[in-house]
Amino acid sequence: MRREILILVLLMVISVFLTNLCIHEGHNWGGDFSLYVAQAKALVEGNMDVLLEKSAYTNNHSDVILGPYLYPIGFPLLLSPVYYFFGLDFLAMKMLCAGFFILCLPLIYFFFRSKLTTSAYALFVVAGVGLHESFLTFTDNVLSGLPFLFFLLLSFYFLERSRNLIGQLAVGALLFFTFSIRDIGIALLPALFVFQISPGLVKQQREQKSLFYYVAPYLSFALLFVLRIFFAPKSGESRYDLFSFSDAYSNFVHYSDLISNYLFDSNLSLIFLIPMWAVIITGMVVRFKKDLHIVAFLFIVILIYILWPFEHVMRFVFPLIAFLMYFLIEGLEYLAKRVKFKYSIGILFIIFGVMSLRGVMTSIEYSKTDTNEAYSQEMRGIYDYIVQNVPEHELIGFEKPRVLRLLTDRNAVFQLKDYTTNYLLLGGDNNIPNYQDLLRTDHYTLYKRVNQTEPR
Repeated sequence: MRREILILVLLMVISVFLTNLCIHEGHNWGGDFSLYVAQAKALVEGNMDVLLEKSAYTNNHSDVILGPYLYPIGFPLLLSPVYYFFGLDFLAMKMLCAGFFILCLPLIYFFFRSKLTTSAYALFVVAGVGLHESFLTFTDNVLSGLPFLFFLLLSFYFLERSRNLIGQLAVGALLFFTFSIRDIGIALLPALFVFQISPGLVKQQREQKSLFYYVAPYLSFALLFVLRIFFAPKSGESRYDLFSFSDAYSNFVHYSDLISNYLFDSNLSLIFLIPMWAVIITGMVVRFKKDLHIVAFLFIVILIYILWPFEHVMRFVFPLIAFLMYFLIEGLEYLAKRVKFKYSIGILFIIFGVMSLRGVMTSIEYSKTDTNEAYSQEMRGIYDYIVQNVPEHELIGFEKPRVLRLLTDRNAVFQLKDYTTNYLLLGGDNNIPNYQDLLRTDHYTLYKRVNQTEPR
């Protein structure tokens, strides 16, 4: 036991070191980060209604779907103390996200240690998350993925271990906050229900617990949900109408490839795709009775993902990875016993060893890369010029309107073809009819309409 804890601490120290290599000043262009930060800023300054109005205008008048009017309030709440004490410090915000990532590692170990036949397997899962290139490089973003993963793991940890009424109320509150970071957290509610009705737990507690004990987490969740309706800012219209079965199969294949690419080298991911699912499903069958709630959670999340037509990127599988690796280990161990193969732990050591080595090498290379695009010296000069020379009521056309709004307090829209705004910020040197250039930099030009109209 002591040796495993020392290895866990060592893995955490290595992960901290590699994370530090990956985190850079400023931020990449992205886009989502700017709305999260803007919401944290609005929480501190008390003007969320103004942000909602501007965000709705940007979304409704842009040529592409940029995202929701506002994101769930959980992550902005976590960011708001950082903004309050440090202002617009992207490095401090990234450190907050990285801190949640590091805290995930002991949670993973203690959650899976009792489920797996040996604690060494739990350390494999820790290494598969804490030393993986995708997670390490992702710490260079101010996004909700890593805090959400922490609270997701914490929710499952307490969901399985809470045995009194106060604990059940706390579980409901924890599930609600996880849901308040990302909407996909709603899948925790059916996971809780499945856990409560699983045969083993019912047999243990049928005569010991009252009905109120089982209802308590739903009551605390519902109470907090109602409070959010009345006191939290509204996020605008939902986009549930975008869910579709038309691309479900291709989306499933795509997400499967992402997961396989996570576990294996990208050049081999398609080769291992079918065997990977075969082993994972075997692990799910083996642990079906004891971990049906986890299987239910994975099924619901994957179903939602494959019905959603956007954002098929690696960060969306982050909440699934640790659980899928757990079932992969369980499935491989079961199959190895069936065929009397004695070297399954060797195979796992190779898989997770290669994965960790890739993480180390990628982190070293990533440390040499300048990822600061949105807050570079060039862009800060442009933002300062806009603040000083463009009236506050004006609207600016730009490909990253949410970023521009955050850093200049000028509202913006994304226009691909027909330019209708009085001001444009475009990459390169373009000849735009009816516009004259105000500012030229190495990569961007700020234009002003010659015959100005009322801002639109």
